[in-house]
Amino acid sequence: MSRKLFFALMDSVAFFYRLFTGATYLYDLVYSGVIVRVYVAKRLFPGWAAGLTLGRNIFLIQSEYSNPYLLNHELWHVCQGKRLGLLFLWKYLISWARSGYMMDELEVDARKHADRRYEC
Repeated sequence: MSRKLFFALMDSVAFFYRLFTGATYLYDLVYSGVIVRVYVAKRLFPGWAAGLTLGRNIFLIQSEYSNPYLLNHELWHVCQGKRLGLLFLWKYLISWARSGYMMDELEVDARKHADRRYEC
């Protein structure tokens, strides 16, 4: 239940994020049983981001959309959301507030899994 609610909530957020950034649909892919929708935009918010995952929606900047490392990193966030459900939001935000982006435990975990496409 938590996973379904998490993905539904993030789909709503992604709808407005897509409007805000002007992102366009690129393609769908199936990753560990989840249909993931990939979008591309000239610029993301926050401005330093090359990629951003909202549930099962991945946003990539135009200059990086073909970067397999970045896509694998963002796909691992989909996996984390699948495993943790709504707890993902809490865990991500608390870890970021305590340690900053680079040391956020979910970001560190995603970087460890970005070298290739792992299954959940």
